[in-house]
Amino acid sequence: MYSQEKYSKRAVGAIKLLYLFLYIGMASWSTQFYAFLERDRALTGFQIGMIAAVQQINNMLILPFWGMVSDRYGRRKIFLILLACAALCIEGFLANGNFIFYLGFIILFTAINNPLAALADSFALEKASLSVVNSGYGNMRLWASLGWALSSFATGYLIKDLGLSFGIIFPITTVSYLVTWIVAFFSLNQKHESKTKKSPSIKTLKELLLTNRKLLYFFLFCMVYYMFNAPIQNMISIYYTELCAAYYEGFSLADLNAKIGLIVGIAFGIQSMFELPFMFYADKILKRFGTKQVIFFTMFVAVVRMVLYGFSSNPWFSVVVGCLHGITLGLFWCAAIGYVHSLVPIEQNSTGQMLFNTFLAIGTCIGNLLTGFMKDYITLSLGMRINAVLILLLLLACFILLKFRNRFRF
Repeated sequence: MYSQEKYSKRAVGAIKLLYLFLYIGMASWSTQFYAFLERDRALTGFQIGMIAAVQQINNMLILPFWGMVSDRYGRRKIFLILLACAALCIEGFLANGNFIFYLGFIILFTAINNPLAALADSFALEKASLSVVNSGYGNMRLWASLGWALSSFATGYLIKDLGLSFGIIFPITTVSYLVTWIVAFFSLNQKHESKTKKSPSIKTLKELLLTNRKLLYFFLFCMVYYMFNAPIQNMISIYYTELCAAYYEGFSLADLNAKIGLIVGIAFGIQSMFELPFMFYADKILKRFGTKQVIFFTMFVAVVRMVLYGFSSNPWFSVVVGCLHGITLGLFWCAAIGYVHSLVPIEQNSTGQMLFNTFLAIGTCIGNLLTGFMKDYITLSLGMRINAVLILLLLLACFILLKFRNRFRF
């Protein structure tokens, strides 16, 4: 029998390791994926936008289903199955296919890969809610940011200094996922999982949303925000390819690809490193200022970040701007995930987190299509400035609704 203190340390340590290796794998493929499609497979901006949008469409259709299945039959079991399948499936991206191939394959891969992050969050949130565990969600989740940062720096180095192709990202992901599987298999305890008796169905989803209007309004608000915030999520790598192509105009194709790989890796690494302090202090910040105020603040910082990107002509300046990522994603994510967790019954934790990701996916899907269009027709720099104005208008509209319409409060 473990003492409470020892159990707390072991439980938290296991979740931290799981986050670390899972996000090393996720960052390896996703940070350089769109650059891989553009530089190694010669896809256009609109085609890449379509592929990015399909990823989010898959989230809309698949994530709620996996959430309900996990809550009904056990999160650990479903997580291990999906993780093993994703580790093997991702190698298929190395096939030399065309746009249609990658469009179809991304549907298959994301159907099994995309639920992993939300399931990891549900493990962390469930541990954090135990009285014997003395670490909050943010303190555990920061290890995901650390894994993302390490992987981003490493893949950038491998592509730039070792001259490897962008395709190296997929074997790295496979190895990281297999290590994660081993950690999860030996550390996650399925005996204490809270399960629901509700069967996976549309009725279950409708009951969860329609009986909790606060949850629904919050989901819709975040969905619209992510529609305009899409250019500074994973599609930011396409922004860097555009910026680098103009800044290093005289470079050969091989040198330009190497420079892009390096800068994209460093950019994502720095973004993740600056998540760490905000993840670490997230619980204290939220208690001090309140969830709603923190969410609004992070969105305003996103406006500032996009304006700075929009007027930048130097990729290294844009890398520095990425330091704000700790606020616009790290702090926002802790506040939003924690708020969703507070509104959803514990036995439907996975379903609530998956639904949140689904609404974000709807917004990101539309946003990715618009980002691909902007890439081809008006440049992403101008698109950043336009979206910054739209997010600012969204915030103003929300302030007005909160002031004059109490039924819209979340």
